[in-house]
Amino acid sequence: MRIEVGRYGSKREMYEAMRAALVLLLEESGGDLVAGLANASALFKLFMEEVNWVGFYLIKDGALTLGPFQGKPAVARILLGEGVCGTAAEKKKTQRVDDRAHLRQSHRL
Repeated sequence: MRIEVGRYGSKREMYEAMRAALVLLLEESGGDLVAGLANASALFKLFMEEVNWVGFYLIKDGALTLGPFQGKPAVARILLGEGVCGTAAEKKKTQRVDDRAHLRQSHRL
């Protein structure tokens, strides 16, 4: 499968191209969760070079467990309710953080 990455007239066009490629990649994964997530994170990173980390955490045994990703090393396990990501997962609601200076060093790898 060849994925065309280039200049797009708008973000909407870029996201439409990403979506079309993602559909094909997920079909190729044959329903394998890890393969699908791995290809999805690689695709997102390919299209959005300015983003420094793209990936997935999976809920496992009451915690967010690191799944497939592209970027710098990440925290492997985050308890639900802990930090920004754990709180977002527990509340099932986006958390907005204007200033990350107060976050633990381990969350700013």
